[in-house]
Amino acid sequence: MSLIRGVLLAGKFRTHHELNGMSHEDQRNTLIVELSGRTNQSIPHFQSLDDATLAGTGAVLVFLRDARIRTDAQLKTISDDDQRNILIVELGGQTNLPGAALQGMSNMDLVLLGLGKEAQPGVVLTSGRISFIRGVLLAGKFRTQHELNNMSAEDQRNTLIVEMAGHSNQSISSYQALNDSPLAGVGAVMVFLREARLRDDAALKTMSADDQRNTLIVEIDGQTHFGSRLQGLSNMDLVLLGLGADVFVPNEVHGISRTGDGVFGESNTGVGVHGKGRRLAGFFEGDVEVTGDIRLTNADCAEDFDVSSVVKLEPGTVMVLGNGGILSESQQAYDKRVAGVISGAGDYKPGIVLDKQQASGNRQPIALLGKVFCKVDAKFGAIEVGDLLTSSPTPGHAMKASDPLEAFGAVVGKSLRPLKEGQGLIPILVALQ
Repeated sequence: MSLIRGVLLAGKFRTHHELNGMSHEDQRNTLIVELSGRTNQSIPHFQSLDDATLAGTGAVLVFLRDARIRTDAQLKTISDDDQRNILIVELGGQTNLPGAALQGMSNMDLVLLGLGKEAQPGVVLTSGRISFIRGVLLAGKFRTQHELNNMSAEDQRNTLIVEMAGHSNQSISSYQALNDSPLAGVGAVMVFLREARLRDDAALKTMSADDQRNTLIVEIDGQTHFGSRLQGLSNMDLVLLGLGADVFVPNEVHGISRTGDGVFGESNTGVGVHGKGRRLAGFFEGDVEVTGDIRLTNADCAEDFDVSSVVKLEPGTVMVLGNGGILSESQQAYDKRVAGVISGAGDYKPGIVLDKQQASGNRQPIALLGKVFCKVDAKFGAIEVGDLLTSSPTPGHAMKASDPLEAFGAVVGKSLRPLKEGQGLIPILVALQ
């Protein structure tokens, strides 16, 4: 997990609803800009960090600020390494762990330790009992880091009970009945609703802990679209999910069999098994066997390639190979490096995309086989149905391949629609040759 979303929320750099409308890349870039504006380091330094390291660096800054260990003005004068070292000193005072043990922890584990995750002296955090009562008091700004250092666990628990009674319509006794983990969970829900600017203190005061939980479930469903499965999560897991953590969410249908089919669907009139999801409609670990036809309703077979352009090029653009297999927009006639056409223009979408992967750079699907809409320029010759097409001097456009000798090895496809003059977008049958 990277928790970039959680850092942006905790730092009040973006609201919950704003983050729902942002891609992961947008969230990453937003955190980079915030960190460069709140330390003495530049944007390129933070751009070089992977997601987990970037989130950990941001978490340290937000912790130092929200725990009132350093002010914004002080943080602005120091580097992320300096901020980490300041946090290590503070956590040494909180936990009495030796400096060597703290130095061996990641930034995110240091922050988790500051929020109340337990660790044995000298042991890097990998597990441990978590109640996070301390973390809720910090995140809710009910107590500072130094105030909490002088409080016993019982004092912290009683403080949260009083705060919860003051931020809901329930009595102190109802919260006293909870043990530490459920108490921290209801506190985390309340603080999340308030700090993510989903409900203000006046609204929270009219709600029970169950009302606050149900409100959060509705908001998290808007973020994740997990539906009724969210009801099975604990309060703390709901909050962690809202912060962007990887939380196991049980499936609506789950089948395990040691002798037969785990999940079996059959219909005499319709579809045996229907899957629909925001990210994926289905996921399979292992081989898939199909005894009938596989019917793809979209048009071409594409493969994702790294693209040299810093901005996404338009679908339909003719692309050529460059160094290291990185593609760029075609620029010259009869280019034997022609690789295909960016998929997705017009009425045609890719039916299958190969080599999908996460990448920090720009990747786009290139149609290698099948029908695709392609940008063409008829200035170099009127295009008829069936004409072979090659790259043209017009950037990203194909043209009629009038010279068979020059076209050998530089053909991108065959025209499926005529274009007498000018530039346009026409369907072609991709046929690299």
